[in-house]
Amino acid sequence: MRYVFRAEVDYGRRGMAEETMIGESFDELSERLTARGQRLIDARVSWRETLGFWQHRQFPSRELAQIYRTLSRRLSQGAKPQDALLQAGSFVADPVLKVALSAAGAAVTAGSRMDEALQQAGFGDEDVALVRAMSEAGNLPEAFQGLSDKHQQMATLGGKVNGILMQPLLYGAIGAAMTWASFLFLIPRFSTFFHKSGFNPPHGISQIYALDKVIQAHPLVFSLLYWIVLVAAVTVSFSGRMREVWRRAPVLRDLLARADVAQALTSFALLYEAAIRRSEAARRVASSCRGEGLRDAFTRLAVGLEGGGNPADAARQAEFPEFLAPTLIGAL
Repeated sequence: MRYVFRAEVDYGRRGMAEETMIGESFDELSERLTARGQRLIDARVSWRETLGFWQHRQFPSRELAQIYRTLSRRLSQGAKPQDALLQAGSFVADPVLKVALSAAGAAVTAGSRMDEALQQAGFGDEDVALVRAMSEAGNLPEAFQGLSDKHQQMATLGGKVNGILMQPLLYGAIGAAMTWASFLFLIPRFSTFFHKSGFNPPHGISQIYALDKVIQAHPLVFSLLYWIVLVAAVTVSFSGRMREVWRRAPVLRDLLARADVAQALTSFALLYEAAIRRSEAARRVASSCRGEGLRDAFTRLAVGLEGGGNPADAARQAEFPEFLAPTLIGAL
């Protein structure tokens, strides 16, 4: 488990300063600083920032796109990496991402390479791999511009998926509120009307009226139980296991599959342009794919490319989805 530390660091001739660092333990920070030729004096966990760090599964794509775009522009203009990180952080609204950028900037100032600093700060392995490869090739601004385009696409796709999911959720919430209000306010009026008129309601309706009499006798208990059960059901529906079930729904499965493919292809293209071996690029992309089928296909592609065969043949044997296979085979 990783924590956000406020560390007192001895930089030797440059004196001492406080540095924001992200790591698993005091010993890990000490080893990392020793490798940089510095010494850890003291460190304390910043619990507020650490709790925020734990709650975030990943950094928001839209803000990452803006950060990477800023880094690309500043570096292409000749700015120092630590200054570029500082300037990029001034536009960030997400508090956890701001902490991560602060940690990365402190690491670069202390002598770490850009890719090392980003990795220590908790940025994605794919992003770090691209920065490392492009940095060695002398194309660091191009790497950040490519990452910006990638995360902008991810943010756009994520927004469309969320928009599609929001409508049924909104209708479901309205339906739940109407059901609750009906039992408390509407059904009693119909029940009174039938009783005064001397009519006998249909069998199913009479059972609802009988249930409503019990509810009217204990309205507060009913309300509490109703909303507790509803919230629990929604929580279970969006749990990790149920998400996999939802992904198998035909319409959502097709949409998410194409979104996953778009992100994977963008990542693969960036790694490919960074002169990383095709097999290694395919393997890294496979580890980031959400869909099991696409992940397995990129893994098979990596195995086929490692064998030294024709790239197009390896793509054919990888069994990519039908809507993707012709494009990838033609490109390779």
